[in-house]
Amino acid sequence: MKGQIILLQALWIATSILHSGQASATATTLPLGGWTPRGSETVQVYRIDSLTGKNEKLLETVPSSRTGAFRLRIPVGIPVRLVSPVPSSCQNKNGSLAYSALLLPGTFGNGARRSISINFQSTARDRMSVFIHSRYPGQKGSWHRAFKKANWQIDLIFGSMHPGRRHPARAGRAEQAVLGTIAGWRGGNAWEWGAALASDLADSTLDGKTGTKTVAFCGRAIPAITGTVLWRSAVLTVLSARHRGFSSQGAFRLDHSSRMVGLLAPRPDGRWVALPPMPTPRDSLLIVNGMDNHPVVIGGEAPQGVSNAVESWNPGRHRWDRLPSYPLSVSYAAGTAFPDGRIFVTGGFNSDGFTGASYLYLPKSRRWIGVASDPVPRAGAAAVFLPDGDILVTGGETGNGITNLTERFIPGVNRWVRDPGAPEGRLGGVSALMPDGRVLVLGGLLKTGGITGEGRYYNPKKHEWEEKAPPDPTARLYGTGALMPDGTLFVLDGFNRTGVLQSMDSYDPRIKRWKTGLPPDLIRRKETGAAVLDDGSLLVVGGEDPVGTSVGNATLFH
Repeated sequence: MKGQIILLQALWIATSILHSGQASATATTLPLGGWTPRGSETVQVYRIDSLTGKNEKLLETVPSSRTGAFRLRIPVGIPVRLVSPVPSSCQNKNGSLAYSALLLPGTFGNGARRSISINFQSTARDRMSVFIHSRYPGQKGSWHRAFKKANWQIDLIFGSMHPGRRHPARAGRAEQAVLGTIAGWRGGNAWEWGAALASDLADSTLDGKTGTKTVAFCGRAIPAITGTVLWRSAVLTVLSARHRGFSSQGAFRLDHSSRMVGLLAPRPDGRWVALPPMPTPRDSLLIVNGMDNHPVVIGGEAPQGVSNAVESWNPGRHRWDRLPSYPLSVSYAAGTAFPDGRIFVTGGFNSDGFTGASYLYLPKSRRWIGVASDPVPRAGAAAVFLPDGDILVTGGETGNGITNLTERFIPGVNRWVRDPGAPEGRLGGVSALMPDGRVLVLGGLLKTGGITGEGRYYNPKKHEWEEKAPPDPTARLYGTGALMPDGTLFVLDGFNRTGVLQSMDSYDPRIKRWKTGLPPDLIRRKETGAAVLDDGSLLVVGGEDPVGTSVGNATLFH
């Protein structure tokens, strides 16, 4: 197989075999049309060696249009592979990178009108089927059996290609636009890192290796978990772009893949390590994942008073970098990052009281710009980026006490819209967009009284609050937490009636159970922040220790 096989770029090469009327038993070819990852590229059609699954003979080369559309005819009864080049940010180091899709005779069928669709799963199926087939060398006909088994295994991960429909819908302009979005994701790095996931899937084990060789792209080793992180981020980008013509089935596939791909991620092995401390010690801070998934710490309470410092952790260089200061000195602010690296910050508290001021950080120009203020000046609220591109802000404390008010910020029109208030007013909890697409707000101090471990789900599609989540066994206020790549929610630190905490719990939404007794943070602290790195580790920074001192400590949970 020539070049490397990429997982992400095959997303909406929704290739349809258009077979009008009855299939003829004597037909030698079938028409096929689809889209390449980018326009004006070629599609090479290879005949596959039935015994090895590798390319045997180049049958033809077909050009694609400026939009990437192509048409060709494929031979009936002969296994073929389509290959097309893909963008790469490190072409010289990796050699030829190519999209690959597998078409086997068994997928076509005979008789009545048939159509098939090849989406992002095809590449993983291709890799998986080659691997499985290699387990049965020399057995005639084992290729087809291998392909069926590969389909079954990949379906366990990504779900069926035909969710609720007998025939998949053809790709439209919106689906073509998705190709461009994925292709250009973060300078093309998602292609290489997605390939790490695809390569690793080939042996049915997610261990960051292909056989005995470590998966490497752009001249460095890439953990396969990075492919899961970037895939989920890319899905959020596509869904938040509000493609009006995007088919409901297309959205379903994307949403389903974003949930399921995280299940591939390995869980941390339980090791804490200390990192260089932040240049500015502080508590009651905000931390979000900014450009290139680098965690960015904003504001907080420093020994010298409320701070406007903005500092970013650079995992590659193992150091802290200073970014342009936030326009306000503020603590207990809420915020989140867009998948493209922009950062949204709103609210907080300083010497002037509660604020609803909101700002957007543009990483390319390295500047903060003001946007519409939250109608509810507050601090200690929860802010979550939703799949449709809106930002949900709920709860917190106002001049009238703890609130349940919930607002959505719509970036495209720069305005706020009131959503149904939460059943409980809540301050200083932990929030996350869970794998099922709902927002979970957990813990904190309730308006009805008492520090709690209870949580509540919000359904952004229905604009309504739903059932309670199983409570965290450890009630905590101003703790921190983050959703891990495998869909598990980690919650740690904070304080309650027993004092400042050092414990960590995890919630698995698949089985709706909590796990306690996890390795504790290296530092006992509250009012801290946490973010997940591309390698799946959890970064925890800052906070206030048991004697009330603001700290700059940074720790990493592998």
